[in-house]
Amino acid sequence: MNPEYGAGYEGWPDGFAGPEAPQRPERLYRRVKGDARRALSSRWGKGAAGVLFLAGCGTVFYLLTQIIGGELGLPARGVWLEAGTLRIDLGRLALDGLMLIPAGVLLSPLILGYLAFLYRLTSGEEASLREIFQPLQDLKLWARSVGMLVLLGGVSLLSAGVGLLPGAGLIYFTLGLPGSTGRAAILKIALLALAFLLLAAGVLFAGYFMVRFIPAPFFLASGEQGGVLRSAARSVRATKGFRGELFTMALSFIPCTLLLIFIAPAVFVLPYEWAAFGLFSRFLADRLSREEAAGHARDAG
Repeated sequence: MNPEYGAGYEGWPDGFAGPEAPQRPERLYRRVKGDARRALSSRWGKGAAGVLFLAGCGTVFYLLTQIIGGELGLPARGVWLEAGTLRIDLGRLALDGLMLIPAGVLLSPLILGYLAFLYRLTSGEEASLREIFQPLQDLKLWARSVGMLVLLGGVSLLSAGVGLLPGAGLIYFTLGLPGSTGRAAILKIALLALAFLLLAAGVLFAGYFMVRFIPAPFFLASGEQGGVLRSAARSVRATKGFRGELFTMALSFIPCTLLLIFIAPAVFVLPYEWAAFGLFSRFLADRLSREEAAGHARDAG
C-alpha cells in the first residue's frame, strides 16, 4: 500500500468485514468518511482536477444546447414564470431532452472512469487521472456505463414519482377547491400542510429507496462485479442491513452539498463525497464476497 493515501479500506480490521454479522463500530459512516478524507489527503488536487474536467465537458454540452436553441428561436428555458403564470415551451423541452442523449453517451464513460479512479484511490493503490478515459477505450465498458446511467435514471424517476405523487396530487387537488375565506381557507391551509408533509415523507422514501443502488456504479467501475444488471443486483444484496448507514451518511453530506450553490467548493466537496461512497461500496463488496465464499464452503462441506 502506498502510505501517501492514508489507511483507506485496507486499514480496517479483518473481522470488520467477515462472513458472519460483523461487530462494527457505531456510526460506521463516520469511519468511512474519516478514511475517505485520509485517502484523499495528498490527492485533493487530482480529485478536483477530475471534477473540473467533467464540469467542463458538461458546460460544453450546455453551451451547445443554448446555441442551437438560439438558432431555432427557442427561449432560454423550457419552463419559467412570467407575471405569476407558469410558462412551458415544448420545443425547448424537446431540445433539452434530445441533447441529453449525446451528453449521456459521451459523459457516462468519463464519469465511470472517474469513479474507478476514486475507487482505487480509497484502497491505497496508485491511481492516475488517465483512468477517466479508460472506458472510452473499451466499447463494452462504454455501453455498460450508458446502461448504468439509464438504469439509475429510471430507478430515480420511479422512486421520485412514487414518493412525490401523493403530496403533489394533494396540492393540485387543494388548489382547485372553491372558496378562499372562512372554513374553505382553513381547509385549504390544513390540506396544504398535509401535502407538504407528504412531500417531505416522499423525499425521504425516495432517498432511502435509492441508497441501495449507490454501490452499483462503483461495482461496475471496479470491473469485478459483472455487467450492469449484475452490479445492480449485487448492490441491492450488499446493502441489505446497511441501508440505514448509507442513508445516514447521505444525510450527513447535506451541509457539504449546500456549499455547491457557490459552485467553486464543488471541486473539493464532490471528490470527498464520491470517495466516501466508493469506500463504503468497497467494504460492502468485500463483505458480500466473503459471505458468498462462506456459503459455497458450507455447501461443499
